[in-house]
Amino acid sequence: MLDIEKVKARILKNDEERYGVSLVYFPDAISLAVIRAWLDKLDILYDGTFTWYPAPHLSLVRCRSIMTPFMIKDTANLCCDSVKQEKTHSIKANIGNDGILRISFASITLEGISDVDPFYISNELQYDLIKNPSMSLGLINIEHENAAETVTALGAILNNGQFPRFEMTIDELSAVSYSDILLKNHTLVKRINLI
Repeated sequence: MLDIEKVKARILKNDEERYGVSLVYFPDAISLAVIRAWLDKLDILYDGTFTWYPAPHLSLVRCRSIMTPFMIKDTANLCCDSVKQEKTHSIKANIGNDGILRISFASITLEGISDVDPFYISNELQYDLIKNPSMSLGLINIEHENAAETVTALGAILNNGQFPRFEMTIDELSAVSYSDILLKNHTLVKRINLI
């Protein structure tokens, strides 16, 4: 069930300027095509009830964003030399009470990812390692006349396991500097190929 106050808070948060550097995985072309095709079907079924996010991604090292811009001091110690490639697959999809449609993925180990610690310390940033990642795809438009019905109908479909099932190989991470949490405005700081 939607919590309208949480949806409104999410809308505000999405629109705020928030700064940080996160390590993310952008889906490969095949996975992205599967996701986009599914979202196109949802648009037809639910007549534009959702606003889709511009840059679907998995955050694997999520920066605790700050409200003021900052300069990155050094990227030399932003390394993940010992992190191995890993496969993951979609395991469920749901609409949270904050109105976000998410696909959840099987847990990821990413051993050695804590090698990023010196980078975050040197830039006076805090971060979280995300072992059970999910991909946020879009937000329900609570002003839409069919918003409540959509949440109920789509929720039932998702609970019956009707969502895209696909596998991804996390073979590279992108360190991105951003000024909003949706990564509408982001800059590639460093691309890290995993072994």
